[in-house]
Amino acid sequence: MSKNPFVFSELTIIKIIYGMVALISGLTVGVVVAICISLIKLVESLITFPLEVYRMMMQSYKTRIMMQAFMPKSPQEPEEEKSESEKMWERHIERIKNNNKNI
Repeated sequence: MSKNPFVFSELTIIKIIYGMVALISGLTVGVVVAICISLIKLVESLITFPLEVYRMMMQSYKTRIMMQAFMPKSPQEPEEEKSESEKMWERHIERIKNNNKNI
């Protein structure tokens, strides 16, 4: 009597078929659900991103206006704003004009 150690019974075949059906249906349903969620997130991003950028721009604009309103620039004399090189050139030009007048 030879015994075959690997015998397929009907129960084993049915389990394999159920497993394959579950695997295939799970993959297809998973892919469909993933695509649906991706499309929903895409639409949400397309709507919310421009609105978020607009909100940030308006907030920075309001902040800039408030800064200008409550922190005005102190009036500075023009001489204080000039650098040393600008002052040097102005003195030089003034000396040249004085020399031309004297001649």
